[in-house]
Amino acid sequence: MKHVLFILSLVCISTSSALFSLSAQEEGLDLAPDSLFGLEVEIHEHELMSNGAYEDLGLEEVQFGPNEVGAFDGDTQQIEYEAYIYEKTSPTTARIILGTAGSDTEEVELNFVEPNYAEGIWTEVDGGETFEGTLTFRILGDSQDYDGTDPNNPGSDPDTGGSDPGTGGEYGVVEAPESLSGLEVEIHEYELMSNGAYEDLGLEEVQFGPNEVGAFDGDTQQIEYEAYIYEKTSPTTARIILGTAGSDTEEVELNFVEPNYAEGIWTEVDGGETFEGTLTFRILGDEDGHDDEEEDHEDGETDHAIGSHTITAG
Repeated sequence: MKHVLFILSLVCISTSSALFSLSAQEEGLDLAPDSLFGLEVEIHEHELMSNGAYEDLGLEEVQFGPNEVGAFDGDTQQIEYEAYIYEKTSPTTARIILGTAGSDTEEVELNFVEPNYAEGIWTEVDGGETFEGTLTFRILGDSQDYDGTDPNNPGSDPDTGGSDPGTGGEYGVVEAPESLSGLEVEIHEYELMSNGAYEDLGLEEVQFGPNEVGAFDGDTQQIEYEAYIYEKTSPTTARIILGTAGSDTEEVELNFVEPNYAEGIWTEVDGGETFEGTLTFRILGDEDGHDDEEEDHEDGETDHAIGSHTITAG
């Protein structure tokens, strides 16, 4: 049985009406569950392959008991169980350890971007080999109250008027856009720190032109622009390169897991130092079809850009 989760850090982040969110802790939210006992969770994993593409490992539903988590095993055609320990470390963080001492391990870092829904990255050591990728973690509820809908994401139901401005295709098709030109995108970044934790860099909205991307800069209090190159690398993956040859650069790898929504990783080289982290990439619409909210930028914000790469005049 493939280990579902081994070490799980839950970082629960809320959204706000402003362009940049306050942390869940600052808003006094208590998002991390006190226990996983009785919960049913849907996990969707993608594995990062050696060629840079992501392989979809499919959806899996797991159920947590008091001391074990169970999942259907395709090889044995039955439910298999794994011991786990759950620890709530703060109102918005928690840790799960699955498996026993001396066994192969998997580490998963999750960021809750809305109640009962998290995104993250995983790293697994299995038989001396290391594997890694991204995942989503959706708490469905328990067997008595789950009805198969997602009250936190009305756009997931075609009857509520969900749209597909990113690809122009029919509703529900997961596909990387052919171009970013004209799109408005909401980006939520997290930076991997030296202690292994992730720092929330906040939300921002950016607008893509044919060759440049623009974002509000907290230092200059105006829209600044940066050259970019976009490449669709597969039907569901894409790459963005920010900067110009000979300058500091940043590379973003995107994996579209829902219509108009991608998860990814970013790597930045700035002044000879390398920084990295994760991000979410949500296509809001195009310039003609999206109603912009009144800009409300928090005082003191700086370095608002993809993967913490400051967008400066091109």
